[in-house]
Amino acid sequence: MDSVDWLPRHTEQLDDLEPLRYFALGCLEAAAKGGATCLYDGRLAASALLEERPELEHVRITYATMWRSSTATHPLIAIDPEHGPVLRYRSALETNSVEHPLPNGLTEAQMYACVESHLSDAVAVVHRWRPGDLVIVNNRIMVHARQPFTGRRVMARYRYDDPHYRTVILGR
Repeated sequence: MDSVDWLPRHTEQLDDLEPLRYFALGCLEAAAKGGATCLYDGRLAASALLEERPELEHVRITYATMWRSSTATHPLIAIDPEHGPVLRYRSALETNSVEHPLPNGLTEAQMYACVESHLSDAVAVVHRWRPGDLVIVNNRIMVHARQPFTGRRVMARYRYDDPHYRTVILGR
């Protein structure tokens, strides 16, 4: 029910050593208003970041969640064997820990602002959900987020290669 906050931009399952390859989202009940899923091309954002600040290639971030004890460290910009440079990213959260080296003169807040700016320029899809819709996401190249919404929203999520979960019904 009702979520006044954006779900932060993220690559799914970053607290594992290897992020998921694919996940699917399906809409069982659409929100009364809002709740669109935004997909961002992590390849475009990574390439733009490397062009502007090539030293960001060396930044690593340790990700954790409050619901599992696992953590994993990923490069901000990973070199994917199939797709080249791509973001491995979650918006600034207290469970993130930015590892050095941050480029000289760049604060953590500035780094996040720079990444968020390039993600904003790399919007690929804004999907406004209707019951019965299904979206399959390549998690290795896309970053996603969810807009705030009002009313009840019921989604089904399936993470194809998740070692922890299978199909999950979500109310968010």
